[in-house]
Amino acid sequence: MNTLGSLELNKVEQDLSEIERRYNKPSYGTLMDKLMQEFDTVGIVPNGSTKEDIIKSSLMVINMYRKLILQQRDNNTIVNKLKLENSILKNKIEVLQEELRNRLSSFERLHQKLAVEKLGVDNLVQEKQTLLNEVQTLKSVLLYKEKVWKLKLNQMNDNEAISLNKNSEERYKALILKLHNVNRALIGELTNFGSNKTLASMEIGSLD
Repeated sequence: MNTLGSLELNKVEQDLSEIERRYNKPSYGTLMDKLMQEFDTVGIVPNGSTKEDIIKSSLMVINMYRKLILQQRDNNTIVNKLKLENSILKNKIEVLQEELRNRLSSFERLHQKLAVEKLGVDNLVQEKQTLLNEVQTLKSVLLYKEKVWKLKLNQMNDNEAISLNKNSEERYKALILKLHNVNRALIGELTNFGSNKTLASMEIGSLD
């Protein structure tokens, strides 16, 4: 059965009024004859039914048409509501996508910053290791020289021995100070790196 529009609804309502006006009257006119022919054709009312049966059946069919039209109107209202909700949801998705793109861009910049800082940390670690190796080498040299000095001390006067020891100690202290400065710089870099890494983790977590 095809869906009826507003024009069809008006026609049905007119037919219903006409049937109700003519009901229980001796003459039913052209409308009743037409209904009888239609019902005979589609077989809704068996042949031989009384005109009263046809009228009651007609009222039933017309009411059914009316309910279907009203239901169609309700369906159209539901469809329009769903379209509106879909449009709102689409806008929300676009806003969330834009926010996600911005956060990903921010995360990418932070990731690049972390990569640069990690490179700086790696360089400081390498420099520290170089200094540690140098300190270890110097310790070995000092141990060796200590043995040599003990032999030479017997052949040097006091002033020469003090000058030799002083130069070695100053070189050793300067090297230890440089190592200390590298350690402090490394601690600062690691602190910044850890903070930014934590920030990056929080940024990643906020995307969930």
